[in-house]
Amino acid sequence: MKPTRHQLAETIGRKTMGVVDMKTLAMEVAAYLIAEQQVAEFDSLIRDIMQYRADNGVVEVTAVSAHQLDDQNTTDISELLKASYPDASTIRINQAIDPEVLGGVRINFPNEALDMTTQSKLNKFKRLTGAGKE
Repeated sequence: MKPTRHQLAETIGRKTMGVVDMKTLAMEVAAYLIAEQQVAEFDSLIRDIMQYRADNGVVEVTAVSAHQLDDQNTTDISELLKASYPDASTIRINQAIDPEVLGGVRINFPNEALDMTTQSKLNKFKRLTGAGKE
């Protein structure tokens, strides 16, 4: 009987607690899923593995911005994560560049996102100012 996605994520998460390079981890998971003909499970399984690792002290996020973040931005994000995950033994911030992000940063967690981009703030402003006009 094949393990459930949750069981598989827990097993992989436990065995990879020391893995630093998420690309290597993703490649190994992808190879397994190809062999098992379950490629459609990739994104869900990676999220579950990252959640398992976060629950066990290894918090990994992706900071998406228009440009490379400087040391102060990275430090600020790290402090935010330390406040949110006080029991974390390791915090990793992976950076991703997205030219469609006009300004600010979006922090992608395993199962959620904290959107502090300029576009997000403008959309919120439009919703708040438009709410009273109906």
